[in-house]
Amino acid sequence: QMPDTSFANMITSNTSAENKELLFADAKAKARDLGGEWEKLFLEELTLLKKMVGIIFPKFATIYESLSIRSTIRPYSIKSKKENAEYVATAGESMSLETRVRILDEVDDVGQEVAAIEGDRGAENNLLL
Repeated sequence: QMPDTSFANMITSNTSAENKELLFADAKAKARDLGGEWEKLFLEELTLLKKMVGIIFPKFATIYESLSIRSTIRPYSIKSKKENAEYVATAGESMSLETRVRILDEVDDVGQEVAAIEGDRGAENNLLL
C-alpha cells in the first residue's frame, strides 16, 4: 500500500516536516522495491502497443518493430540544496568533478562549468609558480 504523497495532500496535512520526510523516504523505498515489477509490466504493455500500432499502420510495422523500448523507475527525491552540498563536500576526491557539479544541480551545462572550474584552478596554480 502506497501512501498519498501528493503535494496537495502534504501541504494540507498537519504532520511535521520530519514526518513528511520519513513518509517520502518510505514511498521511495517502496518504489525501489517494486520498480523491477513495474518496469516488466511497462515493457509488456509497450511491446503490445507496438504490435497493435503495427497492425493499425501496416506501412510502418517494420519501423515500429525496430524501436527499442526501455522504462526506468526513478523515485522522487526531496533532498535539500544544503544536504546535496554537504554530500558533495564529504565525498571529497572520491567523486569526479563532473559528478559533483551534476549533483549540486546549479548550472545548465555541466561540461562548461567543469571546464571553467578547471580553468580557474589552472590559473590559480600558475599564480603560485
